[in-house]
Amino acid sequence: MNKLCLIIFSGLFFISGCKKQKKRGPVHFDSVIKKEEVSDLIDHQVIVEREAKLIDIPVPFNVKPLPIYFSQDLNDNSCSLGYSVNSQFAGVKDFYLHEMDRLGWKNTFCISGFECLIGFEKPSRFCIVSLRPPESKNFQHDNSVLVLFTGNH
Repeated sequence: MNKLCLIIFSGLFFISGCKKQKKRGPVHFDSVIKKEEVSDLIDHQVIVEREAKLIDIPVPFNVKPLPIYFSQDLNDNSCSLGYSVNSQFAGVKDFYLHEMDRLGWKNTFCISGFECLIGFEKPSRFCIVSLRPPESKNFQHDNSVLVLFTGNH
């Protein structure tokens, strides 16, 4: 009886494994995702990874990454991150002065004018915050541009 059950179950598994498969055509990369979207995904992934490494440097809400400003130098562990900011210029400046102090950064300088440049440091690191007005010489933006430079001493 046990042998008969074993033979029946084996036969059922064998028959179900021999089911006719549907023929699938080749999957074209362009039909799944566009090449421009891949570039955007890679840019987004790199930006997210860099932001994660800089957990003690705040980024305001409602900013849009500007990949043209993102760079990294692996030799001295420095990088830059850029964002389009849809907030008041003075509000972003106050945000950094307050939040960086709260996170243990020492304010070393603050230069306000057409642009605003704020320097911070920790014992082994530095961070420079650059706030640029909506219209600069090189780029036309509707919003202000925030660029963060950071590295090790």
